[in-house]
Amino acid sequence: MRRAVLAAATFVVACVLALGAAQPRETVTVSPAFGIAGNYGTWTVAYTVGPGGIAPGGALRVQLPDTWHAGELNSANRLQASDPTDDHYIAAYGSGTDVRVEAEVESETSDFLVKRPRPGLDTRSERYVFVVRANVVSGTLREGETVSVVYGDTSLGSRGMRAAIVATEPEPILVGVDRDGTGTFEPVEHDATLTSRSGIAAELLLTGPSALVAGEPAELHLSAVDIHSNPAVPFHETVTLRVLQGDVDLPGTVEFSPGQGWTTVPFTPRSEGIVRLEAVARAWRCSPSGRRSRSGGAISTRTPNTASTAWGAASSTTPDGSRGSTSTR
Repeated sequence: MRRAVLAAATFVVACVLALGAAQPRETVTVSPAFGIAGNYGTWTVAYTVGPGGIAPGGALRVQLPDTWHAGELNSANRLQASDPTDDHYIAAYGSGTDVRVEAEVESETSDFLVKRPRPGLDTRSERYVFVVRANVVSGTLREGETVSVVYGDTSLGSRGMRAAIVATEPEPILVGVDRDGTGTFEPVEHDATLTSRSGIAAELLLTGPSALVAGEPAELHLSAVDIHSNPAVPFHETVTLRVLQGDVDLPGTVEFSPGQGWTTVPFTPRSEGIVRLEAVARAWRCSPSGRRSRSGGAISTRTPNTASTAWGAASSTTPDGSRGSTSTR
């Protein structure tokens, strides 16, 4: 008899655990979870409604990482929910058949390049902060149903939203939910992140000190970068280094470590005077038309201009393989 009671108790516990595991839970996902720096695309943040659902008047608030809104001229790219044919259009949808959800960009502006700060879910007020709200206008979202916020919705003609122009590690997405329409939003804990990956190599960037001492070892910094100057990872091409002017001990070729788009190159100037160096590689690059083509020439290589000194320093840039120069004394 005792064995029968124990067996029954074990069965009841197992049933309770199974029912608990089957209950839908509050989740957040983003798809896709990455973008290519500066490229246009579409990203969907989906929230699975938890216990209690979302009543009419309730809403979801979503905030992407700041880097995903940074644009040119130290400005933010405008997000908007008013013109479905324009860039950076935001839409929102609910999975319930009797539910209508509308998207709203908080503090939306008509400015193409945004300079003004806006408040975020994390209490910061910055120009790169954008909060999107998915408002439940009618109907009730039940647990297990979803709210989708679409960044760069292209269904009505928009070309999408521009990804971050800076390559990043995975960054968190902030989400808050108002379940009953009171205007009080509770943070949603989740693990969804967005990552911005560098584009294909567009040029080589070669930098070094502007003033050297003859006979003393020094280092050059060489990187393969995309059109937004992010290190292009991976970069598998062999780079040829050439001395155009001066007396320098310099490796003839350089290869990048796996998973890296940059490296350091040791070199030693042997005599006083101007040193001009060139880095050349055969690689895929973007042509002005935006199409990829195999380039038989050099990827553009540049060094930044440096202030003249008593012993002289200079640099120059050419479209098909610029010559960097430095000086020794």
